[in-house]
Amino acid sequence: MAGPEGLVQKKILRILAERGAYTLKIHGSAHQAKTIDIVACYRGRFIGIEVKRPAKVVKATPRQEYTLEEIREAGGIAFVTAEPEHVSARLDAIDALEDASSI
Repeated sequence: MAGPEGLVQKKILRILAERGAYTLKIHGSAHQAKTIDIVACYRGRFIGIEVKRPAKVVKATPRQEYTLEEIREAGGIAFVTAEPEHVSARLDAIDALEDASSI
């Protein structure tokens, strides 16, 4: 995990770990079966994250977008980001749902 994208991935993995999520960092290649950079489980929710380096436009490849959509269709949460704060916000939203369901 070197370079700008690797630094973002490390920050995201740290956020997930601090919040108690199970994480799996995928070290992919062009010859590997389809997947995205990080898969996680947080409070019983399956999360797929495609990490991009900080840029003006953050966009997944068609293959990555297909995988993200498969995760969504299966009931998981899947998104592309270049901002660790985006992941924190998603986890906060999950917390709010869980807290509301326990009322």
